[in-house]
Amino acid sequence: MWNQRAKALWLKGGDSNSKFFHYRSSQRKNKNWIIGLKNDVGVWQYGNDRDQLIISYFQSLFQSEQQDLMEDLVFLEDLRGRVTDDMNVELTKDFTKEEVKEALNQMHPTKSPGPDEMPPLFSQQYWHIAGNAVTSAVLQVLRTVLINGEPKGPIIPSRGLRQGDPLFLYLFLLCTEGLISLLKKAEEHGKITPVRICRGAPRLSHLLFADDNILFCKANVYENQRIQHLLHCYEQSLGQKINRGKTGIVFSTNVKPDTRQDILDLWEVQHSQQFEKYLGLPPLVGRAKYRAFSDIKHKVWKKLQGWKEKMLSVGGKEILIKAVALSIPTYAMNCFKLPSSLCAELEQLMAKFWWGQKKEEHKIHWMSWSKMCNTKQNGGMGFKDLRVFNDALLAKKRGIWGTKHKLQEGCQWRIGSGKEVRFWIDSWVPGFTSIAGQHISPSHYGNAELIGDESATINSLFIANQRVWDVGKITALFRPEVALHITKIVLSQDREDLICRKKEANGIYTVKSAYRLFKDLSPGRQNGESSNADLLGKMWKAIWSMKLPVKVSIFAWKAVKEILPTKSNLKKKKVLTEDGCVFCHSENEDTLHALCSCLAIKEVWSLYFPSMVLMKECDMFLDVVLRLQQNKRHDMLDLFFIICWSCWYRRNMKMF
Repeated sequence: MWNQRAKALWLKGGDSNSKFFHYRSSQRKNKNWIIGLKNDVGVWQYGNDRDQLIISYFQSLFQSEQQDLMEDLVFLEDLRGRVTDDMNVELTKDFTKEEVKEALNQMHPTKSPGPDEMPPLFSQQYWHIAGNAVTSAVLQVLRTVLINGEPKGPIIPSRGLRQGDPLFLYLFLLCTEGLISLLKKAEEHGKITPVRICRGAPRLSHLLFADDNILFCKANVYENQRIQHLLHCYEQSLGQKINRGKTGIVFSTNVKPDTRQDILDLWEVQHSQQFEKYLGLPPLVGRAKYRAFSDIKHKVWKKLQGWKEKMLSVGGKEILIKAVALSIPTYAMNCFKLPSSLCAELEQLMAKFWWGQKKEEHKIHWMSWSKMCNTKQNGGMGFKDLRVFNDALLAKKRGIWGTKHKLQEGCQWRIGSGKEVRFWIDSWVPGFTSIAGQHISPSHYGNAELIGDESATINSLFIANQRVWDVGKITALFRPEVALHITKIVLSQDREDLICRKKEANGIYTVKSAYRLFKDLSPGRQNGESSNADLLGKMWKAIWSMKLPVKVSIFAWKAVKEILPTKSNLKKKKVLTEDGCVFCHSENEDTLHALCSCLAIKEVWSLYFPSMVLMKECDMFLDVVLRLQQNKRHDMLDLFFIICWSCWYRRNMKMF
């Protein structure tokens, strides 16, 4: 039940049963509780007066303001009927118990608890007992409003169509046919002028997006007056009303200032729409890209500030950054290339949150964001490099030409007919970007004409009139290791050549694989921390697979990366002037000493890990972990880091 009350849908892992989790649950209930409301004259209303104020508001909201429709509905005569008599009979039927059950079974079992805080799971499992009560409650709620969890009402709607109504979008699409008919007639009679993006392109007078419309016309008062007249006819005829508060106007750069102001005055709009958002994105971007997307930074900052930092463990911070903060700019990055400066500022905000910086405090960032963006198997935290992620999202939609060369490096041809692929230039042999220069001197097979011929295609390596490798020609033309790879390629007998993703089993492009590729190709990318890259990879995999709290795994990561705030590290950062151990006072406190070799914890290690006392030849904490990893006992690694975490906790309790 706490999971439902918290509404923290991003919480898929980490320390879910935390103080933050319970606080979030209680805070949400307190925030949504309505104690009192001010009426139109500014007087506070409580209790029943508050309830009546809410009911009267919703009653007026769903009450028709225009009962008399225009008699002249000639413009609807050209429309074809969309709702048949049979459909109308079905739509006007009363709701049934079976429909309530069907809707209930489509709900998530543990989400959307009712006023009694019971989730749908209860009614789904015990429908045979509670079905009638649930049906009665649901049909009653359709005409009531919940105030602090209690249904109040009834509310009798008289408005045929209102934004917010469950059927609004469907009914809107039907009624919009009348507006489309008006616009088409006005266009045919030359009363409005549609727009063209280029010569030969279709003319556009309107675009429809769900319950929003974009209308195009010349930037003059006359055509705007004609559009206003059409909208007025539409309002009077169908009972809808234009929301002028949400109406925006966009001008081209060639419109004179005086004309702009006259049109704005006509529509009673204070300013033109430039950096406002539509469906979360700016309709116009132009050169001021940073300003157009600056609200993303504000959203991320607001989200980070809203989290109660003192109630979050480091594991909770990781989940929040990955599941929430990094997802906020994703929608915009699907369509636009965000400025590099904005991406850097977003990453800086998340880095400050990760390292614990609050307000104007300056906390030490023990590792750069770019290194933390490496995968966990490569010694990072698996955060996203926003610029690389932006490229991967855009490349999926082919929206950025700059990623073309990167995509080509991540693709390889699968051979079918062999007619499309140039075997010297294109990437088609596994393990080779190209095989240019991989030939040997031509032999008696007479292959000299193929060497250096960039237009030569792969089918020239087939046996004549067959899709079978000419092994003799291949071994005579290429180096042995290349020839071996070529002859292992299975030729498809029933398809043409196909270009596919290298690292995807099905060959289909994914943002995940593109991100990995672009990250590997990014400047300054380090492929390995040492010559023991494979051994390090296995070690990181074992650390992140430990069956321990996430905060302990992250502590282990910090210890191995030598970024714990030991006295030696703090001295390097000019925070401390001396780095002696607070327990033994005989050696400098680095990670290895604080967690393993200090005399104050020698008895602990001799009890659980006798071999630890003999590891004097280890110079770094990493060496100790690699030694343990070679034993291939995951339970030993878990116990080792639990002891390390306990020693570090004991050390902090003594110091602070």
